[in-house]
Amino acid sequence: MGLHVLETNEFIQTSKVTTDPGAIQKAADFVRAFMMGFEVEASQSIHCTIVHSVTVILLLLYTVLLLYTVLLLLLYTVLYTVLLLYTVLYTVLLLYTVLLLLLYTVLYTVYNTVTVVHSIVHSVTVTVVHSVTVAVGCTGADQAGRSVY
Repeated sequence: MGLHVLETNEFIQTSKVTTDPGAIQKAADFVRAFMMGFEVEASQSIHCTIVHSVTVILLLLYTVLLLYTVLLLLLYTVLYTVLLLYTVLYTVLLLYTVLLLLLYTVLYTVYNTVTVVHSIVHSVTVTVVHSVTVAVGCTGADQAGRSVY
């Protein structure tokens, strides 16, 4: 006594009037459930459950991708803000440096001007004192013989 298994291939295909793009998958799910011993109504509910589960998974994936996109946008905004603050700080430091250089230049010019004026005043004073000393007839020395200028 032997067991003869008949092997047949059945094909599921759509017709010209089929409008649902998932019709072949629905039919395959229905036949698979029916061959596993489920009733026709159970086969249809299993298909609906599978479709519902897949839909929920796809919605969860979409939500995760949406959250990922929002996080990327938030990170981009934070990085852009940090870059903007860095640029503002760099500009302020650059302006501070320019102002310090300007102040240094002004102080250096004032110092040089005061030094030149001091030299001129000293020269004029020495010349005037020398002229007055010569005109008066002083020797330009004190009683101990030291120079008074």
